[in-house]
Amino acid sequence: MFKKISLTLATLLILVSTAAFAQFTDNGAFPAAPSFLAVDEAYQASPEWRDGELSVIWDAKPGYYLYQHQFAHQLNGQPLDVSYPDTAIIKFDEFFNQELSVFYDNAFVVATTLEPSVGDILMLSFQGCADAGLCYPPETWYFEYLGNGAFSSTEGEQAEYSNSDVAPLATPSFSWLMIFSAFLGGLILNAMPCVFPVLALKATSFINAGASAKQHAWIYTAGVVLSFLLFAVVIVALALAGQQVGWGFHLQSPVMVTILIYLFVAMALVLALDMPLAQRLMGAGSELQQGHSKSASFFTGLLAVVVASPCTAPFMGAAMGAALTQSATATFAIFIAIGFGMAAPILVLSYWPGLIQRLPKPGLWMVKVREFMVFPLLATALYLLWVVGQQTGVTGLTMIALGALLIALALWLINMPSKGAKLSGVILVALAAYLAQPSEPTISKWVDYSPLALTQARSEGPVFVDVTAAWCITCLANKRVLNAETTQSAFTANNVTLIEADWTSADENISRYLSLYGRAGVPLYVFYPANSEAGIVLPQLLTERVILETINSN
Repeated sequence: MFKKISLTLATLLILVSTAAFAQFTDNGAFPAAPSFLAVDEAYQASPEWRDGELSVIWDAKPGYYLYQHQFAHQLNGQPLDVSYPDTAIIKFDEFFNQELSVFYDNAFVVATTLEPSVGDILMLSFQGCADAGLCYPPETWYFEYLGNGAFSSTEGEQAEYSNSDVAPLATPSFSWLMIFSAFLGGLILNAMPCVFPVLALKATSFINAGASAKQHAWIYTAGVVLSFLLFAVVIVALALAGQQVGWGFHLQSPVMVTILIYLFVAMALVLALDMPLAQRLMGAGSELQQGHSKSASFFTGLLAVVVASPCTAPFMGAAMGAALTQSATATFAIFIAIGFGMAAPILVLSYWPGLIQRLPKPGLWMVKVREFMVFPLLATALYLLWVVGQQTGVTGLTMIALGALLIALALWLINMPSKGAKLSGVILVALAAYLAQPSEPTISKWVDYSPLALTQARSEGPVFVDVTAAWCITCLANKRVLNAETTQSAFTANNVTLIEADWTSADENISRYLSLYGRAGVPLYVFYPANSEAGIVLPQLLTERVILETINSN
């Protein structure tokens, strides 16, 4: 059996490596890191004073952009009150981990000011990034006013940022120490909270496995090593396509994170309820003990690597980083070493029967271990929920949490003998899969409430105020009406400013606003017609007809 498994792994390595080599460069290494322009080549600033206005034209090369919130314009150390064009693009920025306004191509910034005196210094601060992955540090440039509206860049003040500053680190030479570090990292990976529940359940299944333990151990190892090889192939392919990737890159996809959440919740449920499905999913139980569940052992190996993705063990991070800078052969060797390190405990148990015999006899303790493993599985699912919340926001997190609940209910139904219950379970799984689809980010048309914002908006035209809260069910139902296409079109056609007063957390300004209309809670909807002193209070249960009639009749 050992020879067959070894031959299979060697064949897989040769086939995969050959396919990968066909796409590599002559020296078999990853493509060179993308080159970036110096900061003064990527961006240009052209200040000018004319007719009482100081304007700055910012230009960015294709593929580069500027952050609006990082602009600062000062004249002789005094901040200028500038206005920005409406050409900014809302972009989720990975550097700041939030949605920001950025400018591509150019930005025309204007400030109203008296003409500077000759010799005055204009200070322009900014920060930009390249789509290819580099974010420059904040920069400050200085310009001296020469008179007649012209400025000149002052010598020696402009910071330099050349390609030498962003050049990749020197590639470490490949060595057996990398292989050892990779093996050790894979070994320690078994103790990580992501992997330990799977490993512990697998180990307990060896107690009565007998002679078949070695066979199942090698099949499990094949699943682990193959999974790491597939990771290596995908990472190499994406690197060749110019993508910056690494271990756990698939977790950058909310869909993949959601799948893992569903998987962990499902595993926790089948263990908690002692479903027969647990034995098939985890490769444990009587089938393995009798030597009939080879596919379960292989699946457990695959599963162990997938669930290991959120974790990086000591020594493994360095090995992974080195793998991404090495030749194709070294890259695959490092990933295989990690795989064998991760599978080592199971192999040791299978070849040293004495260790298996030292494990406690089957009994109530195995039930308690199974029940205890529910908690680390749920803890991992909770952590991944936090991750997907960072990616999709509160609404996306809520939908995925609802999907996880549907998965749990579906498994409970599928475990019933009734065909109708099983069919209902399958439908719920499909609904959970639908909820896992990421929604497109939208730019809100609502302005945050403040007494000043309301006063300014009323001076400009009609205003609609929505006093709401996330915990208010009626408010959430009314949101569908407020965001309906017909309603939004009516707001736009009548130039209505939309203001949202979010009372999810305590806010004294909103509480005072509620008291003005004799309300102690939400929802509250008020429409202020143009040139009208009083607001019109709408019903707490909104309909499109009520909103349209209120707007059109005033």
